[in-house]
Amino acid sequence: MLAPGQVADYLRELLAIPLLVGNTGVWSLPAGPAFSRHVVSSPKLILVHEGVVAYQLKNMELTLRSGMMLYRPALTAALWRVLEPCRLLYCECSVPADMVHGALPNCHRCADGQSPTNTRPTLAAKPAHG
Repeated sequence: MLAPGQVADYLRELLAIPLLVGNTGVWSLPAGPAFSRHVVSSPKLILVHEGVVAYQLKNMELTLRSGMMLYRPALTAALWRVLEPCRLLYCECSVPADMVHGALPNCHRCADGQSPTNTRPTLAAKPAHG
């Protein structure tokens, strides 16, 4: 378990790990209704090449115009709609597992080399309120 003073060090280590760009693409979309809220499993970087998109991410509402870029973290839910016909360029990123486990000595992999164990550092649990 991480002590409160170790959390910042842990996060700094994570931020120093390079991302791999695994998938890229282009969406050309007409103006129209909102896309349903959905969660992404990997981080994405989205560039608005043309047009305007209204984006709701976490508790933020953003209007993205041509030339603007948005980093969408993994495991976030978003809702968006196209205000003007647009062209979006995107890439999906991932972190190489060996980089995470090599950079963070308290983070271990199972013997099969695939899934993390429950020995991964965790924040101290807060007491439950009844």
